[in-house]
Amino acid sequence: MVALMILFSSASADYRTLRYSSVVGQTSDFTCGPAALATLLTHYYGQPVAEQTLAERSVADMQARGKEVVEGITLLALRNALTTENVPSAGYKLTLEQLRGVLAQGLPVVANVVYPKGHYYLVLAVDDQNVLLADPSWGVRSQPIRNFLNAWNGVVLIPEPSEAEATQARTQVALQLSKYRERLERLKTGA
Repeated sequence: MVALMILFSSASADYRTLRYSSVVGQTSDFTCGPAALATLLTHYYGQPVAEQTLAERSVADMQARGKEVVEGITLLALRNALTTENVPSAGYKLTLEQLRGVLAQGLPVVANVVYPKGHYYLVLAVDDQNVLLADPSWGVRSQPIRNFLNAWNGVVLIPEPSEAEATQARTQVALQLSKYRERLERLKTGA
């Protein structure tokens, strides 16, 4: 019995480690946005920064504007927190086709979803059927486009990285896409 418990606990720890290998997990209900930014900066731009640091900056930004963090952190507060890390960005409302165009550059964006409740995650890529995400509440995962469209309100934060950061981000996105395609192929072949 103890051997099974050890086996399952180590297997689940390894699975979680694998899922979160390139994602900063959120540590509270309202820190998905700062965790998404920490993921972007740490794993895609090579600028390690803690979720807590970005959360504190985001909350301070909101409080300075007289806003409470009752329903989560605003996109404006996230943009301003990203600016403190010397990464300018802008918020947009996009269609799926416009999002595809932005992602064709190979750079991740921060998406705001509102269903079932407010949440932020990185969108890495979109293919014909799925969206590849770096989700602070789940790790790297794919989601059917129809589910993504039902949850997404069209709002994204598009960072404007330096050329060096963009090069690193493209490499990391390509790596995640390669892993995703390998998993799909194994599922198809049953290997």
